[in-house]
Amino acid sequence: MLYVLICVMLFFVVGLLLALALNSPAVRMRALWRTLLIIPWAVPSYVAALIWKFFFNQEFGTINNTLRLLGLPGDIGWLQRPWLAFAAVVIVNVWMSFPFFLVVILGALQSIPRQMYEAAEADGASGWQQLVRITLPLLRPAVMPAMLLSALVTFQMFATVWLITEGGLLTRVGKPGVTEFVMIYVYKQAFRQNLFALGSAFGVLVFLLLLAVVLIHVRVTRLTRAVYE
Repeated sequence: MLYVLICVMLFFVVGLLLALALNSPAVRMRALWRTLLIIPWAVPSYVAALIWKFFFNQEFGTINNTLRLLGLPGDIGWLQRPWLAFAAVVIVNVWMSFPFFLVVILGALQSIPRQMYEAAEADGASGWQQLVRITLPLLRPAVMPAMLLSALVTFQMFATVWLITEGGLLTRVGKPGVTEFVMIYVYKQAFRQNLFALGSAFGVLVFLLLLAVVLIHVRVTRLTRAVYE
């Protein structure tokens, strides 16, 4: 749950900041920047996972080598320390997923009438007030379904985290690893310990849990109300 919450919040924040920047008339070559920022979304997840695993390598990884060139400590064990490994898989997931939010938010921003901002400026509203009272409320109908979809995908994430950490690292004996999320735990129970019945039960519970989340979200946000009106 913590992994899902952190990732979805970062998806939204990074996507919002980049969308606001690309929507600004002061930014030049916006078409080029949009194309470049979409690339992480187009890269297959297993390829991205292996590339980032190399980046995080303690001995010859790109991140540590860059730190050494800058005169900073360059022997950080990104994938050897529990919470650094957790942060690493969060960074990878954010890198792969923020373009989705960028596209959604950018499209929603371009649908907001410019006259609303002009009226707010005439009333003396600051940029922060315009963001909080105009932009964010009008982005809500587009962002909420995106957040739900991203949360469901992140909750079921397996391949990316497995290729980077295989569900490690352990903090104490008998406790799942810091990056041993639900689907990795189910996989280990079923195919590492041959507890197929337990793995199947977990699969059903995960389905029921996600179904309940979707129904509650639809009920609270009333996403389907316009369909029946």
